[in-house]
Amino acid sequence: MAVPLFGVGVLVQPLARRIDRDDDARGARAGLAAVTVGLVLGTAAAAASHGLVLVAAAVLGAGYGLGLVSGLLEIQRLAGPDDLAGMTAVYYALTYLGFGVPLVLAETAPLAPYPWMLATLAALAMTRGAAVAVNDRRSPPVPAPAPADLLP
Repeated sequence: MAVPLFGVGVLVQPLARRIDRDDDARGARAGLAAVTVGLVLGTAAAAASHGLVLVAAAVLGAGYGLGLVSGLLEIQRLAGPDDLAGMTAVYYALTYLGFGVPLVLAETAPLAPYPWMLATLAALAMTRGAAVAVNDRRSPPVPAPAPADLLP
């Protein structure tokens, strides 16, 4: 499961840089859409078809890669030169907290079945994607600080 998740997550990162734009949130929308689809596939895999597990992992990996890069690019646009390092550190720390979600799911499995928990997470990702889509044109674009090669 880790190989398709992280493999696709790494492979999609160059694409994420090309998708991202200063004037809209298409990178974040693409990442949230991939996470939503991955969670829906994970729900189906948990409910009936374990064959979908690797596909779900790959799609979730795409969401991870797209979201990570678009978030880092957004941090670069928002942060001033004196705040960039600190904001990037906080972003990475909060991003990697997400890797604790499987542990939380495993610990709460006696309280709720996996399909229900994954479907709930899919609904949450979908609502966040909708919120990003509704709000991405409301804010004027923020000029990107130079240099753009601050990403790994």
